[in-house]
Parts: sequence; C-alpha cells; structure tokens
Amino acid sequence: MLLGAPAMGKADGETPLVTVCITTFERPALLAEAIASIEAQTYPAIEIVVVDDGSRKPETLAALDRLAAAFAPRGWQVLRQENAYVGAARNTGTAAARGEYILFMDDDDVAVPEEVATFVAVARRTGADILTCASSLFEGAEPPARPERLWVALGGALGAGIFQNAFGSVNAFWRRQVYLDLGGHTTDYGIGYEDWEMFAQAMIAGYRLDLVPRALFHYRVSTTGMLRTTDVDTNLARSARAFVKHAPLGLGVAIGHAVHLERQHELARRKRPTYGELIRRDIGWTRRWLRRRLRRWFGI
Repeated sequence: MLLGAPAMGKADGETPLVTVCITTFERPALLAEAIASIEAQTYPAIEIVVVDDGSRKPETLAALDRLAAAFAPRGWQVLRQENAYVGAARNTGTAAARGEYILFMDDDDVAVPEEVATFVAVARRTGADILTCASSLFEGAEPPARPERLWVALGGALGAGIFQNAFGSVNAFWRRQVYLDLGGHTTDYGIGYEDWEMFAQAMIAGYRLDLVPRALFHYRVSTTGMLRTTDVDTNLARSARAFVKHAPLGLGVAIGHAVHLERQHELARRKRPTYGELIRRDIGWTRRWLRRRLRRWFGI
C-alpha cells in the first residue's frame, strides 16, 4: 500500500477530478489491495473516499484508523456508518465526493493501472453518462498477470437487461451529477442487484450507458460473496423494479413473468451438477449396483 506517496495532481479542464468510492465491510487486507491499485493509476487527478459499512472487529477498526490518518494530508476521506448495506454506502460516498466523475469499487476489486484514464478519455470522447467495462475474473489472493477469464456485458442493452444484468458490473464510471439526479441507489437491506436496478433506472430515464470492451479491473470470484448468500427471488425482484415501475400499458405483468422465468433458469443453473459431482454420483451408483448383484449372486 503506497500511503506514503505524494498526493495525486489537481484537476483542471482537461483532467477532471475523479472520486473513487470504495465500499468495505470487515476486509481490511482486501481494502488495502484495492487502494494500492488506485494509487498505481496513471491518471493524475483522483481522490479516494472509503465508506465502511458498519465494521466492528477491533482489527478492522484499527486498520481504518490508520487509513484515515494516512488519508488526511491528501484530502481523502474514510467515512463510517452503521451497517446499512452497499446501496446506502455508495450514496454516502457520493454525497461526500468532490469529483465530476465517480468510480465505484468494491473492496475486493483490483483496478488495472489505466482504468481511470481510460474511463475519462472515453467519457470525454463519447459524452456517455455512465461507463462500464469488461472484467477479468480470478480466484485466490492475486489477480493474474494477464486475464484468464473475462466477463463482457452488452452495455446499454435495455431490453436484454430485463432478463440479465446486461449493463455491466458495479465497478462503473458515473457522471456524479447524473447519479445525484437519479437519487442514488435504493437502500434495501440484505438484497443484491442494486447496480442492475440503478443501471436500468438510468437508461429508462434517458441517460447514455456505454461499455468499454476492455478488462479494466479484476473481479475476485468468491463463494461467500453477496449474491451467493442472498435470496435469488428477492434479488431478481429488485432488478425488475425499475422496469415494472415505468412499464406502459400494464406491461409490468409481462416483465414480472420474464423475471420469474429467469429465476427458474438461475435455479436450474445452480443445481446443475459439476463434472466431479457426476463422477462421484456414477461411482456411488456403480458401488450400490455391485453390492446388490453380489448379494443376489453369491449371498455376500
């Protein structure tokens, strides 16, 4: 972690200030890695706002104290709130931000050095209000030197967004005023897909969302992540809320049915056995078959 490094340069007309808003909860080691990846950015005008969503472990609180002391000379911030979930935490960070743009990060994301510079260049060139990007998926402690698995969304595909999050990851680049005009994330506690809902809300309101077809950050795949530990039905209902709210001519029923069908697909996907599970199942079936035949044929 490069907390002793000098502050990044100030913004001007050509280099607008970008606020990187990192939400965190009880993961100080991963947070340090995320911050280090922002301090290694090639873009000069960055501030970091860390929002801790109600951590209580003594070691986490001590790490946040050290971080706040290191941030203070640079004008960066560590904010703390009672546990209210990630939507509320991102709203807190945006309210405190000074940047023209916001880059949202989770504490287990790792940015590539050109992430912010690329987003700024594309936003200036295209006039997009929101930018998402491809993500490099990895498991374990360290991201790979070169992407091995990619997730590439579609970007501004509003129709596809009814069925899947076709827009992109929460690691997204927002024009701050657009985010504020939309009212920020909804703040339902214990429910995922807040980013999916927010992207849909922005597009329905007429804002432009584009995808940068390049992996600008590393996404850590975890079996204990939020979407693995929250209810699938409720998450999908939240993702459909923006569509149902604005559906014309009673089409909300059709959208709700589409979400139901997607839920069935998701459950089937989760229940689909892996190759190893199939092998173990077949071995178990073979053993049981042999035991029955041995008892029948030889009485053993």
